[in-house]
Amino acid sequence: MMFHRRSVNKSATTAPPKHSTSLRRSVSYSASLSLPAPSWTPSSAKRRPLETQHLGLAALDAGYCCHEFTKLHLKVECRLDRHVVGGVLENATGQTLFKVREKPLSLHRQRMLVDTTEMPVATLRTSAFRRHKATYSSFLRTKMPKTPVFKFTMTHSKLEMIFSDIMTSETCRLGSNGEQDDTEIWLQRGLFANTVRQPIAHMYPAPPGSSMGYSLDIAEGVDAVMIILVCIAIHDSKSDCMWRTSSNFVWSPAIQSICHLLAMDMKQVASKVQTLAALRHFVAAFDAVHVASKLTQLCVTADAVVDVASHETLFLIQQKQYSLHRQRTLLDGRNQLPVATLRLSMFNRTPTYSAYPRTEHEETPCLFKFTANDKTVRSEFTDLVGGEHCTIGCDPPKVGSDSLNFWLVRGSGEAADVQQTIAQLTYMHTKNKAEQSIVLNVAPGVDQMMMILICIGLLDEGDEGDEDENTQE
Repeated sequence: MMFHRRSVNKSATTAPPKHSTSLRRSVSYSASLSLPAPSWTPSSAKRRPLETQHLGLAALDAGYCCHEFTKLHLKVECRLDRHVVGGVLENATGQTLFKVREKPLSLHRQRMLVDTTEMPVATLRTSAFRRHKATYSSFLRTKMPKTPVFKFTMTHSKLEMIFSDIMTSETCRLGSNGEQDDTEIWLQRGLFANTVRQPIAHMYPAPPGSSMGYSLDIAEGVDAVMIILVCIAIHDSKSDCMWRTSSNFVWSPAIQSICHLLAMDMKQVASKVQTLAALRHFVAAFDAVHVASKLTQLCVTADAVVDVASHETLFLIQQKQYSLHRQRTLLDGRNQLPVATLRLSMFNRTPTYSAYPRTEHEETPCLFKFTANDKTVRSEFTDLVGGEHCTIGCDPPKVGSDSLNFWLVRGSGEAADVQQTIAQLTYMHTKNKAEQSIVLNVAPGVDQMMMILICIGLLDEGDEGDEDENTQE
């Protein structure tokens, strides 16, 4: 294998002989899944040559230091309609070296790197409480002590990591530079600003003809697992849009139906709705963070919420199996962390939905409730922005119409304010009832998450109505 355990010998000064341009493997595999030779690499002429670390460089485990210049393939897979790094292959043979297992429905996104025998090698945990500056903690195997082995941050796709080198006990710094999708990971020994930045790894899209993912070049003497964990975080920071045009990628049927709907003439939808005026005072029932700053148009299906303008998947909708109460969890489309949970109570004559932050828990208070059938909605709540009592609703549509207008009334009784239109939706019908969707227009100043959860409830009730009609037939 390409990794071996180096002895921690600080006095070692002799450099091993330079490797040839062709890869020399110490162990040949009896079975392999060959990948095409990397004859094409973007911006290869601009890449600086990787510098061998003769004394070794490790932050996690010195046993995974590369004993020669190493080329790996990070395999990108689509899970829950989100592209993630699912495995690590040896580029020369296609042999699987590591797999990435993700813990489902965890407050902190947690992934485990396992070897071919399913033994854990390392755990990578992403903090759920950092929005613009993602913080990653790395642990050895599955042990979760209070202090991780090392931590690093990603800000606007830029790596920042300071750690103590296991091999030399020096304080080192890792960072990244890159043009477009070609990323260089560099090393500084010591924290002085004038210290030379040595390139120790390159990460770039895999050449055409190979499986979807990245090619990863690692210098001799560098901890490969440390670099793999960092590269997983770099992938997280990149836009998911680059994989949507990949010829190797096949959309799931649910997302294919969404794209088909978005490809329809949206002018027909726009012609049926009135212009939504911005609210002078914001209104929020779920979280003021989700208040729309401009007119927003969303497509809501049973599986996802997609921005109509950019075609970006904002949220994934996951249904809980074997639950007494019908329960759905919205996952952030960027990092798959839970954002909201919608639960339908089975003990109310009128369908009643309860919205919770992140994942529903016995001690977590309900943020707001609403009642719904397939054509009407009512919800009373205290506005999180102004503290006023508010009522949201929509009335049954006119005969032959597929559009609904949502109205808002602030206050109650004689103190009630004038009714305002805050959102409009249009049902997009398809031959397959399971693929029915809603195009939602949300006025500026309105809590988008509140409206998305209401639309999910309307879709649920519409499905229930279709089932009842089929049963009567």
